[in-house]
Amino acid sequence: MSAILGIDIAKASFDCVLLYETKSYYQQFTNTEKGFDNLQTWLDKQGVEQVHVGMEATGRYGDALALNLHSAGFKVSIINARYLKAYRQSLGNQHKTDKQDAALIARFCAERKPNAWQPPSTVMNHLKQQTRHLQNLKKMHQQEKNRLKSGLTDTLVKQRLQTHIDYLESEIDLFTKSIHELIMSDISLKKDYELLLSIPAIGKKTVPILLAEIETIERFDSADALASYAGLTPSLFQSGTSVNRRARLSKHGNVHLRTSLYMPAMGAPRWNARCASLQTRLKKKGKNGKSIIAANMHLLLRLAFGVLKNQQPYDPTYLQKEQLVA
Repeated sequence: MSAILGIDIAKASFDCVLLYETKSYYQQFTNTEKGFDNLQTWLDKQGVEQVHVGMEATGRYGDALALNLHSAGFKVSIINARYLKAYRQSLGNQHKTDKQDAALIARFCAERKPNAWQPPSTVMNHLKQQTRHLQNLKKMHQQEKNRLKSGLTDTLVKQRLQTHIDYLESEIDLFTKSIHELIMSDISLKKDYELLLSIPAIGKKTVPILLAEIETIERFDSADALASYAGLTPSLFQSGTSVNRRARLSKHGNVHLRTSLYMPAMGAPRWNARCASLQTRLKKKGKNGKSIIAANMHLLLRLAFGVLKNQQPYDPTYLQKEQLVA
C-alpha cells in the first residue's frame, strides 16, 4: 500500500512524519548516509513499499537525501516554501516545530499530490555547483577589495590582501572559462544559452546562473510557477496602499535565481522595450525604484520562461504587435 512521507530537513538532521494506513508515525534521523539507511530500515519496519515523499525546497541540505530516495525508487516531490506557507495559513496553523512542519508537508503531499522531482543531469549538477562557487568567489573578491580601500596602513596586510585579490581573480577567470566550456559541450544547454542571450538586458554573466537554477523548463507548468519558485511574484511590487512603502524582495524561493536578475533589471529599461514600457506604467502609478526593479526582475524571468518553453529567440517586435492587437 502506498504511503506519504513528509520530511522537514535541516543541516544536521531531518524529521519525518509517515502517513500510512490511517496512522501517523514520527521519527528523526541524522542528515548523513547512515541516517538515510536508518530511514529505509524504519520504513521497512512499517511495512512500507511505495512512498510518495514530500520535501521543502531548502537548498543543498536536502539534495543528497532527495537523490537517495529517488534512487531507491520512491516518488519525491520538492515543494516550494511559498506553497507550504500558504497551506499552513489556510489551515490556521500558527505553531511551527520541526515535527509539525514534517506533518504539514505530509498532509500537503497527500492532498495536493505535487509533481515528481527529477534529479538534475550530471552536466547540470556540475553547472550548478560551478556557478554558485563563482558567485561566492566574486563576493569574496569584492569584500577583499573593500578591505584594501578601507584605510589600512600596514604594508604587510595590504600586500597579503592584494595577493589574495590576485588569486581570487585568477579563480574567477578559471571558473568563468570552465562554465562556458561546460555549456558549450552540451547541445541542449548551448541552445538554451543562445535563446536566453537573445533577451535584451540578460547578458553572459547572468545566463549560466539562469540555466543552472532553472535546470529544465519542463519543471514548470507556467511562467507564474517559475516566478513563484524564484520568489518573484507580482505581490512584491503591487502590494501595499502607500506608494512610499519600501519594496522588499521575498526571502522565499530560489535566492540564486532571484538575485541573478537584480543587476540586469536595473539596466533593463535602457535595453529592453518591454521593461521600459513597464517602468513608465509603474512610475505613473507612483511606484518607487525598488518596486520597479522587482517588477522588471519578474518580467525578465517571464521572458526567459517564454523563450525556453517555446524554443524560440526573443521577438523584439512583440510589444508593437501587442499594441496593434489592442
